[in-house]
This record gives sequence, C-alpha cells and structure tokens, in this order.
Amino acid sequence: MLDKVNILCIWRDHLDTLRDFGTGERRGADVMLFFATPMLVVTLAIVIHGPMDGTEVAILITAFSIFAALLLNLLLLIFGLVRRNKSSDDVLADQRIELLRETYSNISFCILISIAAIALLLLYLLDSRHNFVIPGLDYLMSSFVYYMTTVFLLTLVMVLKRVHILLSKEIEDAQSDG
Repeated sequence: MLDKVNILCIWRDHLDTLRDFGTGERRGADVMLFFATPMLVVTLAIVIHGPMDGTEVAILITAFSIFAALLLNLLLLIFGLVRRNKSSDDVLADQRIELLRETYSNISFCILISIAAIALLLLYLLDSRHNFVIPGLDYLMSSFVYYMTTVFLLTLVMVLKRVHILLSKEIEDAQSDG
C-alpha cells in the first residue's frame, strides 16, 4: 500500500548520480558538496539571520511551488529527448541516454525537495500563528528549510549544467544534420 508513495527510489537514484561519469565511482567531494556544505549554510544563516518570519515563509512557498511546476515541465522535455536518442545505437547515444537518466533523477529529486519544503513551510506558517508552542521549534524548522533550500539550489545548478550540455549536443546534431 505504501509503495505508491515510497520516494526512496528517487533519493537512491539521485545519490547514484553523484559518481564520476567515466569510472562510475562515488565521489566523496560531490557528496560533501551536496549534503555537508548546506550544514555550513544553515549554521551561518541561523547565526546571521535567525529564524524565518512569515513573509519569508510565504515567499519560499511561492518560489518552491513555481520551481516544482517548471521542473515537472522539464521532466517532459527530458522524456522527449530520451525517446529521440533511444533510436541511435552508437556509443555517444548510450552516454547521452545515461546523462539523460541522471538528469531525470536530479530533476525528480529537486521536485521532491520542493514538495517537502512546501509541506514544512506550511507547517511552519501554521505553527508560527500559535507562537511556537514548542520552544526553539522556529529555529529547528528554519534550519531544515535553510538546509533543503541549499540542497535544492545546488542540485538545480547541477541540473542546469546537465541540461545545458544535453541541449548543446542536440543543437550541434541539428546543425550537422541540416
């Protein structure tokens, strides 16, 4: 019953993209960049800025909602590229399909982070109206949101780079065919 909402496959697929493309080995530097560096950002944000207020929460809910919608559209673009590249049998097509698979996993992870952040932000907004019945909850929830926002932005930059590479190849192929 819970298999329909099990998101562990998205998490696992995203982690599998943090490998060296040539060797297939997991790169510790990538894992550190995408999951440890945000802890530094959280620490700085809490020390410098403190917990979020209602306006910041509303802005983040809006931003994550817009990004989730745009990323869902990007998944459709990736799907179209996979279908088009599937017909080729050369090595470059296989590499391109792998890059498309990884990009698809990263986009899915970004959407997952967006949904989780929106849910947490809505809880934060609801609890803030009750003046945080649990002491320190505003700092804890803000820390989670800062962390997820940083992970989201780092992954989004990786997606942007991969989509740029993929679309550049598509443009080059179209120019060489025409």
